[in-house]
Amino acid sequence: RQLGVAVCMASKRVPIKQRLEQAEKYKAEGNGFFRQKEYRRAIKKYHLALLQLKDLTIAVSPMGIPTEDPRNHKEKERGNEISRGCYNNLAACLVKSEEWDRVIEYTTKVIEGEPQNVKALFRRGQARCHLKDYDRARDDLMQAIQLEPSDSSVRRHLDVCEKALNDYKKKEKEMYAAMFTSTSRSAELEERHADTDQYE
Repeated sequence: RQLGVAVCMASKRVPIKQRLEQAEKYKAEGNGFFRQKEYRRAIKKYHLALLQLKDLTIAVSPMGIPTEDPRNHKEKERGNEISRGCYNNLAACLVKSEEWDRVIEYTTKVIEGEPQNVKALFRRGQARCHLKDYDRARDDLMQAIQLEPSDSSVRRHLDVCEKALNDYKKKEKEMYAAMFTSTSRSAELEERHADTDQYE
């Protein structure tokens, strides 16, 4: 953590162009580790890239529209693109270790700046499905499949999610039906008991 703070403080004194170049270098190194399946080392590189971009990216609305008009807009937009790539790749690493809450956190950061990012929508949908948040998982996966209709992986996960959602609703319906039946029987027994008491 202390190393991260030192890198961040040093990066603020470096010109924007150099910070962007360093961030892209860290990101590329992270991609290399990801391809080698060294996910923890990849995660470290992506975080170092993001530290280079701290206080540099443009604030955006949920629709992806800039909420400020900064100087060096072009360079800052490039910073946003690198950040989104890092967060998306961090999510890809965390899918491997099934850290679903963090996958949702990072993909949401991507989607806030780029609502039509298919990879982020897919990964967030995948994570939400694993956490049994089936309705919102289906929404994410439906958006992803509308953007990439030929993506077989997204379609496969959508099918899995819809089956899980249907099974969940079926079990919920059966549970409520059983509760209703039990309540009705209890009420009927109480009524019979009350009728019997009248003749004692």
